Amino acid sequence: MIDASIIAVPKQRNNRDENDLIKAGKTPVGKAGEEAWQKLLRLQESYQRRC
Repeated sequence: MIDASIIAVPKQRNNRDENDLIKAGKTPVGKAGEEAWQKLLRLQESYQRRC
């Protein structure tokens, strides 16, 4: 039996300042989180290439 139920997931919300930073190509998090942010971007890019 397969369970195909749909559940709600939390959505990421950025404020206006964070959106401006993202559009400028900068990270919206502090220096400590910059490496994690870059890793997530690389993962997203590799996923998009496979699709």
